[in-house]
Amino acid sequence: MEELGIDIETRSGADLTKTGVYKYIEDSRFTVLLFAYHFGDGPVKCVDLAHGEVIPAEVMRALTDKNIRKTAHNVQFEFNCLQKFLGIELDISQWDCTLIRSASLSLPMALHAVGSALRLPEQKDFAGKALIKLFCIPDKKTDEFNSPDAFPEQWNRFKSYCIKDVIVEHLVRSRVLKLENITPVERAMYALDQKINSAGFAVDLDLIYNAIELDTDYRDKRIAEAIALTGLTKPTSVKQLREWLSEEMDEDIPKLRKNDIPPLLKRSPSDIVTRVLQIRQELSKTSVTKFKKMLQCVCRDGRIRGLLQMYGAQRTGRFAGRLVQAHNLPKNDVKPLDMARQLAVNADGEMIELLFGPTPAILSQLIRTAFVAAPGHRLIVSDFSAIEARVIAWLADEKWRLNVFRTHGKIYEASASQMFHVPLESIGKDSPERARGKVAELALGFGGSVNALIKMDTEGKLKREELQPLVDAWRAANPAIVRLWRIVNDAALHVVETGESVTLMKGIKMFMERGVFFIHLPSGRKLTYLKPRLVINRFDSISVAYEGQNQTSGKWELQETYGGKLVENIVQAIARDLLVTAMLRTDARGYKIVLHVHDEIVTEMLHGTGSVEELNSILSMPVEWAEGLPLKAAGFESVYYKKD
Repeated sequence: MEELGIDIETRSGADLTKTGVYKYIEDSRFTVLLFAYHFGDGPVKCVDLAHGEVIPAEVMRALTDKNIRKTAHNVQFEFNCLQKFLGIELDISQWDCTLIRSASLSLPMALHAVGSALRLPEQKDFAGKALIKLFCIPDKKTDEFNSPDAFPEQWNRFKSYCIKDVIVEHLVRSRVLKLENITPVERAMYALDQKINSAGFAVDLDLIYNAIELDTDYRDKRIAEAIALTGLTKPTSVKQLREWLSEEMDEDIPKLRKNDIPPLLKRSPSDIVTRVLQIRQELSKTSVTKFKKMLQCVCRDGRIRGLLQMYGAQRTGRFAGRLVQAHNLPKNDVKPLDMARQLAVNADGEMIELLFGPTPAILSQLIRTAFVAAPGHRLIVSDFSAIEARVIAWLADEKWRLNVFRTHGKIYEASASQMFHVPLESIGKDSPERARGKVAELALGFGGSVNALIKMDTEGKLKREELQPLVDAWRAANPAIVRLWRIVNDAALHVVETGESVTLMKGIKMFMERGVFFIHLPSGRKLTYLKPRLVINRFDSISVAYEGQNQTSGKWELQETYGGKLVENIVQAIARDLLVTAMLRTDARGYKIVLHVHDEIVTEMLHGTGSVEELNSILSMPVEWAEGLPLKAAGFESVYYKKD
């Protein structure tokens, strides 16, 4: 199929990094300045739209020709910008995104980073950052855009920069296509992903504005109280407050982090110090940042678009949040939630404090509820039940766990029963055995040990002396899973050392191709580990290492892995693929998906259409490539989003 490679340079009064592309193109000053393109392996040409040049007729025809594949590094940007600028409707199924192809191979998403990782002969021009600032962002003082005619030399360089991006994108594309990892299902999912992002999610602006106002009022009152108690000019200053506390408590206070406050409260020498520390604690819980972010990116119709990133988690291919970061919204434990939410909508801060406690903590729990159904609609939400626990039991063929999931589904209670050798019926929801079983379940499934338990035990309920016995008990109760870690680890070592392929359970296969270590998943998708090698790890054992992007620092560097971690990658990837299958089925049934978070699908439906029962049944349907995997889903209906 003939290909048309594209890169554009644009300007807008909106800040793209804060608003996302959908609000960016709504700005009255949005326009496309440069349009660089090439057909196939032909030369790259640049159309200077800012100086009145027009996109050639053959290119315009190609943009809507189903027989010509359109490519760009970040299709979501080019696609939406061109639709807006040209005033035509484009078909996303005709486009191919190099960013997604790169991410599917565990390469970085940024064009400069993927070019560097691939060690391309042509690299992205870093001068572009300054040129974008010069021509694409309004001056901070005048709010006007610089004219290209005022900077002719820089403008010519800008055109060269745009051309260079097309060249680099083409080189990246030629490399990643050699390691094809986009199946027909993934292509269909990409089209659906863009559909979901374009649909957006409505937000309650009254709640958002009033929440911000309530938070401001609360902060002002508490700061005024702290000033009166301490005499400090700025009690929110860590330096000032530390010095005051050091004097009042007659001890050196080196830090004032969130976790430092509880111990200081226990040692407080006076009511005044106690109250000042409480105020500090309350203000640290203030969480309206996401409310403010919603205002930054909400479109004119009251919906936020572009909330999802396909292949956001590069190792597994799971989706990630963008803009508001819906994947890490605070939980809503406040009860009754309806009342707390309505009080916030009414801006009744006094009643919130009277009934529920400090305002900041309550507002934080209401962030999720700012996402709402459009008028005449309601949200239908369904969530896979214990999907990762089900997948690992299926892979390992841990029979007692599979039996649990095929019957009552109470995995925490059943795990506790297996570990502590007590009858299942004796373990209630609030029993200590269940609590310990739950922590063990969440912490130990992928080879974790004592440190994993400590990290998962956020409430500090486990005693240090019971940590190792708990690890031992869980592993003794799950011998097939422990064996799975070893099988996967040994197979990976063998493949990387010898280059020979190894077939494992459930259609999983490990193999080498073009110097890349692949794990073929039951769905047909592949996990990739670039430039693998064997190394001696910190435990003086042989392990597999590979080149990848550090998820914390963003640096491209050598990373180690092991059996438990590889199993975690496989399990999470399979869970992701199950979600993709469910989303494609959900969309095919006519449900409008507005968000999906982890293992949950959120749909927006007209009153009288769809049902929780039907959506649950869609998610619970057997999947052809996961024969024998017991799936179950539960859900709810609501006019606003929440954690049920």
